[in-house]
Amino acid sequence: FPHEPENVAVDCGAGCHIEEPSEGEAYTHQPVVEEMHSSVHGDGRSRGFTAANRLQEAEGDASPSCRRCHSNTRYIPDNRVEAFNAWFRHSDEACGSCHKGEVWRNRFAGHVMRRLLGGRWNKAESNQLCQQCHRDAARMSRVKRRQDVDGVRQETTDHFVRAGATYDASLHGRLIAVGAEAGASCIDCHAPRGHRHGVLPDTSVQAATHPDHLAETCGASGCHGYAAAPENSRFLGTDMHDLDWVPAISRWTGLQEQGEKSPWLLAGAVLALLSLLMGLFVIAGLLFGKPVKGVAYAALWGELFRRRMLAFPSRRRNKKHRKRRVSR
Repeated sequence: FPHEPENVAVDCGAGCHIEEPSEGEAYTHQPVVEEMHSSVHGDGRSRGFTAANRLQEAEGDASPSCRRCHSNTRYIPDNRVEAFNAWFRHSDEACGSCHKGEVWRNRFAGHVMRRLLGGRWNKAESNQLCQQCHRDAARMSRVKRRQDVDGVRQETTDHFVRAGATYDASLHGRLIAVGAEAGASCIDCHAPRGHRHGVLPDTSVQAATHPDHLAETCGASGCHGYAAAPENSRFLGTDMHDLDWVPAISRWTGLQEQGEKSPWLLAGAVLALLSLLMGLFVIAGLLFGKPVKGVAYAALWGELFRRRMLAFPSRRRNKKHRKRRVSR
């Protein structure tokens, strides 16, 4: 798709000529596109995809597009082909009692059998789609977030920029990282309903992460079953992106993320330069300096310290006095 050479641009919301025989409706991703456009990723592209604008989209677009997350991967992974064939051989027996005809079998039985194998991605793979952006602090710092109340775009906070890192440090993130499906993925909390594309800011009353819906979201099947209990109200208020979980050094010295905008980076560079110069000065003194007999004072302002603080006479006067005594 597109099947005709002149249709060079892809529209992910376009209707398809295939009909689902059980319902007689044309197949389309339009409901998914509409859900995405009403989300925080609503500015992302869903149409006009060509090979020519792939680079422009990847480097210039802040919001993810359909193409960024849904690449041309195999519909059936290589390691699941054998299981798929086993299901497909029994499709007539399993489905034929209700779904009749070659049209349904040839066009849709394969899709149904594929779904019986499980989701296309496990939780770790699903998280990776989100983290390809949210782990990139430099990319996220350039995002202008639109407020749900007035629609005004504002600068991002460190809490938002480091959301990927704080999730990785949470119990949910660590469970999924080691292959435990018990942990909650990104969309388990942020888009648990509908087509799983409706991520909303937590300030929106429709958001799954809004305080009014946290009991329902956290208490979903297989998660925290007692989340709605009154005694668990403080548990629901846990910050799942607490910056204290991320080492401070990674927050305020990000060399690549913050660049010239970081005051910590600028101050560190100045101090490093001064330390280097002082170190070179000390080394040069040790290598080429003449040994000093008696009490040694600092080369920098040492003489001033002797005269002002210790009330000693100037060394220059002492040298002249010694010369006079020798000449006599």
